[in-house]
Amino acid sequence: MRRYAILAALSVLAGCVSGPDHVPPEMPLPAKFNETGQKDIGDVSTSTWWTRLHISTAVN
Repeated sequence: MRRYAILAALSVLAGCVSGPDHVPPEMPLPAKFNETGQKDIGDVSTSTWWTRLHISTAVN
């Protein structure tokens, strides 16, 4: 029984070692990120944002 356990353990360990070397794919990234798509939404702390929720208990 012990012989089979050792054989199984060696088989599992050999399976982890064998195989091709993994090379991650190259991803082209821009040199600079463009952030012109941002819109100025104003200062949220001074606006009445809770009125847009349309909940009567939040407004009162």
